[in-house]
Amino acid sequence: QQEGSIPATIEFDQLSRVQGINMTGPLEEVDVFPALDTIHGGLSINNNHQITDIDGFDNLDSIGGVLYIRGNTNLTSIGGLNTIRRLDDVDIYNNPALADISGLNGLEECTQVHVYENYNLADISGFNSLNLVNHNFIIEYNHSLEHITGFTNLSRVVDEFTIFGNY
Repeated sequence: QQEGSIPATIEFDQLSRVQGINMTGPLEEVDVFPALDTIHGGLSINNNHQITDIDGFDNLDSIGGVLYIRGNTNLTSIGGLNTIRRLDDVDIYNNPALADISGLNGLEECTQVHVYENYNLADISGFNSLNLVNHNFIIEYNHSLEHITGFTNLSRVVDEFTIFGNY
């Protein structure tokens, strides 16, 4: 194990609330918080080149800050985030193997949605409960994007609504 690295296996089966979580590589899996229901601050899952999916947040209801999912080279699924109902911002950036976003179906309201530079992202079918974005809604530079079929309940975006450079 290299100095400063995270152990290959971590488990926090009883942890239910925390101020924030920063999971920056090199994790092999992210299914370690089955009892977690509240993150008062943010959740960052960044630069974990071995994970393929984000699971293990089966009881997570709210994130008081930003959900960052960035630079996870082999990430293909965020389906384990379907129970989140409230969070501040969603920022999904530069996850080259992510072909679809079918998670976050429980999310009802957030401040901002920003999905960008996920070059193999072809389909966004999640976010089915989202009805209000209090600031910006931006989907840009996802060069393989063909379908945006989620957001079936989205009725209001307070500020900027941008879908750009997805070709």
